[in-house]
Parts: sequence; C-alpha cells; structure tokens
Amino acid sequence: MTPALTLLWTLTAAASDGGVVLSSERWWELVPPDPARPEARPGLVGVSRREVVLGSTARKELSIRATWRIEVSGDAPVALRLTRSRLHVRSVTVDGRPAATTATPEGLVWAGTPDRSFTLTLDAVLPAAGHPDQAVLDLMPAAAGVVVLPESWELQGGQRVGPDRFAGAGPTVALAPVVERPDRGQLVFGEVGLGLTFGEPDLRTEARLRWRVASGGVERVAFTFPGAGPDLQVSGPQVGRWTREGDRVTVELVSEERALVDLVVTTSSRLPEGAEATVTVPAIALDDVFRTTTAVELARDGTLDLLPRLEGLQPTAIAALPAWGADLVRGTPTSAFVGSGRGGKVDVLRFTPAESPATLIDVASVQAAVSDDGHVLMRAHYAVRNDRGAALRITPPPGLRPVAVRVAGEAVDVAADGTSWLVPLRKSVESVEGLLSFGVEIAFLGTDASWSVRDRRAFPLPVVDADIAVSRVTLHLPPGWRSRSRVGRDEVVDGFTEGGGITYGFAVGDVRVAQADALYRQAVDAWMDNEFDEAQERLDELRALGADNQDVTGLQANLDVVSGDEEKKEEDVATRRILEQARARSESERREQEETVRAAREAEQRGEYEAANAAYKKALDLSDKLGKLANTEDLSQEQLQQDVKQKVSDNVFRQERQSVFGGATDTASTTAPPKLDAAKPVTEEPAEPELPRETATVGAMRLVVVDEEDLPIPGAEVFVVSPLLVGGNRSLRNDADGELVVGDLPAGAYNVVVARPGFASVSVENLAVQAGRTTVQRVVLKFGYVEEIAVEAKATAIPRAARGPLSLPDIEIGGKRRAKAAAPEPPLDLGVTMTGADAPLQVTAAQSSVVVPTQGEAVLYQHLLLPAGADLSVRVDARRTRRNP
Repeated sequence: MTPALTLLWTLTAAASDGGVVLSSERWWELVPPDPARPEARPGLVGVSRREVVLGSTARKELSIRATWRIEVSGDAPVALRLTRSRLHVRSVTVDGRPAATTATPEGLVWAGTPDRSFTLTLDAVLPAAGHPDQAVLDLMPAAAGVVVLPESWELQGGQRVGPDRFAGAGPTVALAPVVERPDRGQLVFGEVGLGLTFGEPDLRTEARLRWRVASGGVERVAFTFPGAGPDLQVSGPQVGRWTREGDRVTVELVSEERALVDLVVTTSSRLPEGAEATVTVPAIALDDVFRTTTAVELARDGTLDLLPRLEGLQPTAIAALPAWGADLVRGTPTSAFVGSGRGGKVDVLRFTPAESPATLIDVASVQAAVSDDGHVLMRAHYAVRNDRGAALRITPPPGLRPVAVRVAGEAVDVAADGTSWLVPLRKSVESVEGLLSFGVEIAFLGTDASWSVRDRRAFPLPVVDADIAVSRVTLHLPPGWRSRSRVGRDEVVDGFTEGGGITYGFAVGDVRVAQADALYRQAVDAWMDNEFDEAQERLDELRALGADNQDVTGLQANLDVVSGDEEKKEEDVATRRILEQARARSESERREQEETVRAAREAEQRGEYEAANAAYKKALDLSDKLGKLANTEDLSQEQLQQDVKQKVSDNVFRQERQSVFGGATDTASTTAPPKLDAAKPVTEEPAEPELPRETATVGAMRLVVVDEEDLPIPGAEVFVVSPLLVGGNRSLRNDADGELVVGDLPAGAYNVVVARPGFASVSVENLAVQAGRTTVQRVVLKFGYVEEIAVEAKATAIPRAARGPLSLPDIEIGGKRRAKAAAPEPPLDLGVTMTGADAPLQVTAAQSSVVVPTQGEAVLYQHLLLPAGADLSVRVDARRTRRNP
C-alpha cells in the first residue's frame, strides 16, 4: 500500500472513532508528493454554458445551485475560480462526484487535471444577513447561460426568456426582491424614423411613427408634422380613420392598443432652385409621449450633395440604425443620424456649371518659323480650362493646315468645318482652387508670301473661339534677317512677363519644362484613377524638380482634402463637390468591397476561417481608401472597419478551437489568398533575359532617352521600324524615367527614331537585336535646333470644305511606311525645305510632335485679354543683313 493510501486509511479509521479531524491545508502537508509526471502538453479551457437556479429556504436564505459546462483539451492542470461571494458551500461536484475546493483570498477555487470535458456543480447558500434589500453574486462567467429565480426575486438588467427565467452568463448576478408598483396610469414612449430622399425635382419624405405603450392603453394617437405637403398619407394596420387640421394629424385606431402603435406617413415637396438651397427637416412631434427617440436617414441622386445640420442628432453608421428608423429612403442611403432631438436643416448643393464661359484659355503660346521663300511652320500650345465645351474651334491662318494635334499629351483626330477645325476637348479636372488646365497643341504647315530685302507685313495667327487671358508669340525670322521693331511698339517685348505657369516657373526653352509637363499629366491621371499615393509621389517629384504653378497647387489642395482635413470636409462646399466626384469614380471599388465581405461571410459559414480573414483584410484595405472619400457625417466605413476587425479576432479564436478540438479541416487554409502589403508594390527586376539559345527566337531592346546633361527625358515618342515586325511598325512612348522596353522582337536589325517637342529628333539605324537577349541603347536628345531633322512627314490632301476626322500623316523612314494607308486623293507632299540665305533648312513633322527650328532671330510679342474669335496678327518689320550669319 502506498504511503498516501496508508495515511488515508489511518485517518479515516481514526475519524470513524471520532478521534481526528484535519484541515485541508494540514492534509496536503502530510501527503507525500506525487511522483514526477512528464510535462503536460498545452491545453485550452472554455466555459461554454452556465445555469444558475436560485430559491428561498425556510430560514429566508437564498439557495444557489450553479452548474457549468467546461470544455477542455490536453491534460494540463486546470484551476477555476467559482465565486468571490461569501457563501456557505454545501458541496462541489464534478460529473456528480464530490470534488475538493480551496478557499483563497481571491475566492473559492477548484483545481484538477481533467482529461476530457466535464460538468462542475456548486451547491451553496447566501445568508439572509447578506441580502436585506438585494443580493449580488459573483460567479464564474460562461459563454451563454440562464438564471432561474423564485417569484419573490427579479434579475436586475436581465432579459426575461420565460416566466421565471432570465438570460445571464456574466460574472455578476444582481437580484432584488419584487416590489409591487402602483398603477401609474398611461406611460408611452415615442420613436420617429424619418427618411428624406433628395432628387430632382422633388423631395420625398417617409416617416415611421411608433408609440410604445409601457402601461395603460391608447385608442387614438396624434402628431404634428410641420411643412407636410397636401399629398400627406397615413397608413398602417391599426388605422381606423385619420383627420388633418393644418400640421396636426389625429388617428383613430381600430381598437385599443396596449403594446405598440406603428404608422407610416408619406409626403413630398419641390426642392428649392439654385446652386445652393436649404431644406427644413420636419420636426415631427408625437402627442402624449414621455420621451421620443429620433432616427434620420438621407439619400440623394448623383447631381446633388447634402450638408446636414440637424439639432440634437449625432451621425451614426447606416447599419447601426434601429429597425424602425431604417429603409425609409429610395435608393442607397448616404448618411444616418440618431438622437433625442428633432428638426434642423439640410443644405442642398447642386453640381451645376458655374456662370462662366464654357472654355477659357489661360495662355496661348505660339511659336513660328518662316523661310525666305514663304514656308511657315507654326506650333500653337493652349493651356485650356474647359468646363462644358465639347470642342475648340480653331481657324488657321490662310495657307496653313494642321499636321499634328494633341490634347493633354495624346494625339487626337479633328474635324473640318469649313475653313475651321474642331478639336475635341476633355472636361477639366476640378480642384478646390478651381478648374485645372490641360494642354491643346496643334501644329500648322503651309506657305506665305516670299520675303523681299526689306519687309513689313502682318503675320496672322490662329483664331480660336475662346477667351484668351495671355497670348505669347515667338516668331523666328528667316536666317540672315534682323528685326527693326522696337520693344514697346506693336506689342513687342524683350521677355514674357505674364502666363509663366505654362512653363512651371522655368524659363522658356528650359529642358525641365517637358519633364515637368509629363510628371504633371501623370499626377492628374493618377488623381482621376483615385490613386492618391501615386499622384502625391508625382507632385513631390515636381517640387524636387523645382516646378510649380497654379495647376500644381490646385491638385495638391485636392490631395490634402483626401488626406483627412475633417473640418474642411464638413464646411467647404467645393471640398464636398471634389469628394463626391472621387466617390463616383470609386464605385467599382465599393462593389468589390461588398463582394469581398460577402465572400468572407460565406467562408465563415463553411468553417474556412483563414480564407475568411484573408478576404476581410482585403476589405479593410479597400475601406482605408474609401474612408478617405467619406463626408464627416458618413460613418459607414468606420462601422465596417469595427465589425470586420471583430470578425477577424473571432475567426482567429475559432480557428484555434477548430485545430484543438477537431472538426472539419480548414481546407481553405492552404489556398487562402496571401496577405496584401500595400507598402510593397509588386515590381519586376530590369529585364536582361537569357533564354536557352536552342529555344529563343525573339529578343528585346531597352532604350534610355536622356538630354545632354544626362537627365532623363520622359514622354518621348519612339518609332520602331523593320520589315521583321509582325503587324507593322510600332509607335510607343517612354516612361517617367526616360526608359522604354520593347519586347517580342524577332532577331534582326531595326531602325529607331526618337522625337520629343523642344528637342532635335535622333535616328538610330540598324540596331541589332539578338535572340534571347536585351539590347540596351542610350539615346541623347539635344535641345533646340539642329541642322537637319531626320523624320519626314507626308499626308493626304484634305479639302477645306470637307467635314469629318482629320487623318494625321504617316511616317516614312528609309522607304518603309509606319502603317498601311489608302492611296491619297489627290496626293499632297507636306515635306518642306525652308531655304535660308546660306543653306537649306529641312523641317518636317512627326505624327504627334513638331519641332520648330530656331535658326533665325526670335521676335517676342505679348497680348492680354483677347476675346473669343479675335482676329489677331503681329506686325513684322525686318530686313536682310548684308552679311549672312
């Protein structure tokens, strides 16, 4: 017999003779220690359910019988604190067998090493002296539970689930004797749910009015609805008949109601006119109620924005609205409010065009070069702010025709309309500072009268149907000619003083202007795609370059709003308009978020918690972006983030329980989407492919375009020409770093032409591409004029009276055409040789880029505030020098 059993037998025998009684502490001191056990493996303990049955004893004490269901895994020791209350413990059992407990300063503790789930029962008594007026028990909590009470007691704050049963599983069970309350007569609480749908041209109002009867009964109800229209309607299954006197409505019920009266009231009204209007929210008042709770739901169409100013109501998430205050609007609600107040106002903002010209031109910059024999090459650049214009009408000077047109850096087709041309416009991007401008560039080529030894003439300029704030003209005289015009006469200036924004603060001709223009266009495109971080990076690059103008400032103001200026979001009308437009562009992301959350919930139902959490985290990433676009009263994304974070936490716990307690295997855990890290975009290493020589049939070329100072030149147009190309020659553009990779090229020789406005074009012939390798070619572009521009342009004749799209010229290099074109009818060669006094000057135009040669002397002209359609020309007074330069 082991020493412990021998001691137990001896003490038991002694106790039976009435001789020995030991305390539990003394007992454990006498018991020899157990032999060493292997280290217990980690386990989990969970209290899944608790049932507490309370009753009164003959001595007016409170009897307590608490039963817990304990879920365990592993064989590690378990210690459970059953109660902190001072109780007379009758017994503690585990699965019906007696169990020992220990009284500690922290309460009554049971300890053991169970090997399976079990039921633990505590039977005790709370002395009468402990509860003269109430009883508070501190019991071990559980995930779910119920409390059974005698008739003379009630559970404070508990939810009744039966005649004598209350739901309760928390650590505190607070009881109080039932007190007979005298009849207080009628006691009614009110609830008003109000839905306002703003749409052109009407405002639709739907209200749900509820009277919750706590005591007594009602046979009729009444309410006041200020401002209700003549089409007011009252409906509900309890309505017998109703009458209206002004704003007051009385409803006779079918029968006396002692629980709940529920009515629906509808009306409509016309929205006030104007870009900004104010609507009064009806302050509905219920008669004969002790207290009223109000919920307001707002919805609108896409042409309006709402700025609510409600009294005593706080913004809340739409999903958090009580059931009686939800689903009262048509369409998707945009904001919700709950509180004890009523009434207020809503400012209605209409997205209507401003009272201003449809199209404005901030700066018109014209560069032109002429030759002795009268050939003219002209490049006009317009900084356009377009609100609602569809096209810009441009009438070229007599004898000139357009050969290349670009809008916001992209080549476009134009339509002929008599002697004018219609250039399609895009709508300007809006900012809190006003409309942002974009560039319209058009090149003209043609002839004028030949120049004599001394020449005075009016040099005509293009006519546009938009107001021009500043017009700047740079006219390059024929080589060997000198201007006799004096500064201050005939609008001649020695330097441009207005409209410098088109050059981003740089001098005219500065190589950084082209780089800044490319970065600005990329920033605008990123803003329009709601890629706010990328737009900010481009603006930061602009500032590092030293570039700035009004457009850059306006776009930065938009990004500052999105970054979280809450006060400005709430009060600035222009800001809310900008956010509304960005929200409209994010509709696809909102739908993606809804589908992601739905997929996560479906994965939860299947028990695939890892996959559910991966989807939830993706929804959180989208919520971070969508939350930046929310107005201050819209808490939908904030509520979604709280709900999703709680779901993720719950799923982690469920996944641990699933792995410990068994059950269905999480089959999605090995195929769940990986965690997305927005801070680490996926990038590819620079391509230097080394394919197996026996299998490779194609290669690639990487072009690096820089200027003479080794700075990258972005936005250069690259023509790749070779009979080896499948599908014809290629026209591409390099990126912001000045690089371009052209892949899938059959091995062989290629001709490459690189062109960029403001630089001399460069041609690279017989560039060898090897199979399985990347050929790297560095191209250096020189700023301004060089003696020969290698690209020649040819185009078909376009009748002046013709209407339809303008076909831009095809490029011809080395006898190979860039693309197949129909035979011209009749053919017209626009390739021009501008003869100077010394040597011919060859100038031609590429499809979307024209370089104006700068060999002759430049004369500068500046005009301010030109009205739309102004027929403008500059005065030229020049003569040929005796000695050519």
